[in-house]
Amino acid sequence: MEAGEMSVSVPVQNEDEIGFLAEAFNSMSGTLNDLVRNLETRVADRTADLLTANVELRKLSVAVEQSPSSIIITNPQAEIEYVNTAFTLSTGYLFDEVKGKNPRFLQSEHTPPETYQEMWSTLLAGKTWRGELCNRRKNGEIYWEYTVIAPIYDIEGNLTHYVAVKEDVTARKVAEAKLQVLAITDPLTNLLNRRGFFPQAQTIYARCQHPPHDLAALMMDIDHFKNINDQYGHQAGDVVLHEVAARIRDNLRPTDLVARYGGEEFVAILPRTSQETLQKIADRLNAAIRERPFEYKRHIIPVTISIGGAMLTAESHSLDELLTQADQAMYQAKAAGRNCVVIFNPFKDRGDLNK
Repeated sequence: MEAGEMSVSVPVQNEDEIGFLAEAFNSMSGTLNDLVRNLETRVADRTADLLTANVELRKLSVAVEQSPSSIIITNPQAEIEYVNTAFTLSTGYLFDEVKGKNPRFLQSEHTPPETYQEMWSTLLAGKTWRGELCNRRKNGEIYWEYTVIAPIYDIEGNLTHYVAVKEDVTARKVAEAKLQVLAITDPLTNLLNRRGFFPQAQTIYARCQHPPHDLAALMMDIDHFKNINDQYGHQAGDVVLHEVAARIRDNLRPTDLVARYGGEEFVAILPRTSQETLQKIADRLNAAIRERPFEYKRHIIPVTISIGGAMLTAESHSLDELLTQADQAMYQAKAAGRNCVVIFNPFKDRGDLNK
């Protein structure tokens, strides 16, 4: 037994005290033998489990390190304890440069504060947060990433770490921004289209009402545009549209909002504009189109526009009504022979021209 042999058995020869002692010894020997075998089996099983766990851990470590997504692990105080290779490739920062830092050093100030408030309220509630963050690389470049952050707890329910998995979505965000611009921009003139014009115009309209400020609208239409297309071709018509749009934009103020309303018609909203200023701007636009003919393939194309203007008054109860008044004035300019400016007079239909 001293040498490790637990299956020793003493023969029982007599039923005396020595026999009883021998039986007790044999019972103890058998029990010890069973205990040793059970212990050996448990150690063997545990060793196998540890070997399996080590293999799985190595697999996980390789997967994390070689993951195409950036991975950050922090302690409960949000101090960085680990970053993988993808993080370095994405941000330009080595692990030694970020170890012990709070990931907030990546912030670009383009992410709304409300996003961080939502993130921390979610994490402190023990839940996983998902969202988009706009951060800054080491070289100063701004980038977007879709981020998933999860709190990690031990078997006793104590918070031990935070794990963040991040995917660079800058290319997608850029593509979305381009699509959004295309959706609200007229590709021929590079002005806003109707879809892009109305939300911004509505904002200007609302701002000019509280408190009330002077606001004006212009509707502009190229005279006899169909004749230009018929005589010189549609390419010439496109050139005229593009150049008319450029001249309108150049003769308005930076605070004015201009758009291609459709076809050969343009619209503009002019905040903080008196009626006198509206008249001057409209006359300037009319002259800018009329006084310098357009050129296309050695052709000189004379172009004029009819302009209608309207001022925001108590009679204008909405943006649509203001634009309708400007549109009515424009058609009055057409009826008056084109190539002129008419400012809407809310009292004209009442026969009270002296007002």
